[in-house]
Formats: sequence, structure tokens, C-alpha cells
Amino acid sequence: MSKHKHGKPKPEGEWQEPDVPDFVGFKKGEKVWVHTRGGGQVPAIYVGDGENATFFGGPPLAYVVLEDSKEGTEVELDRITARK
Repeated sequence: MSKHKHGKPKPEGEWQEPDVPDFVGFKKGEKVWVHTRGGGQVPAIYVGDGENATFFGGPPLAYVVLEDSKEGTEVELDRITARK
């Protein structure tokens, strides 16, 4: 028997987990765009993952600092993209 990654034994030939690359998220200090509801975008710096949103059934959140105002804010993770 082989061991599953969580330590549970499983018989040989049983279904294997697909080889999916790990999620590559944002890094602290990374420059990002925050996409506004009106279709614009604002430059910001990624600070870290938001807390408790998914625990309470909400969308994943991220903390960012807006570059123009130096104001920290929490935004939905799907509203930010990396800046090149």
C-alpha cells in the first residue's frame, strides 16, 4: 500500500490526485492593480490576505495600500491583478 499525502494508506492502483501546480498568489510588497467597480484600475501594493471572509461565507479578501493616497484597504481578491 502507498501512503496518501495526508498519511492515510490506500491500495495500489486506486485513483491518484491529479498533478496540479500549487496556487501562486501575490507576495507581500508586490505591485498590483485594484480594479474598481466602474471599470478603472488603481495602483496599489499587496500587503497580505484578508481574514475571516471565507470563514463567514464571503469572498476571499486581500489587504492593499493604495499608492496615490497611501491608504490601506481591504478588497476582494478577484479585484486585484499583478502589475508588470
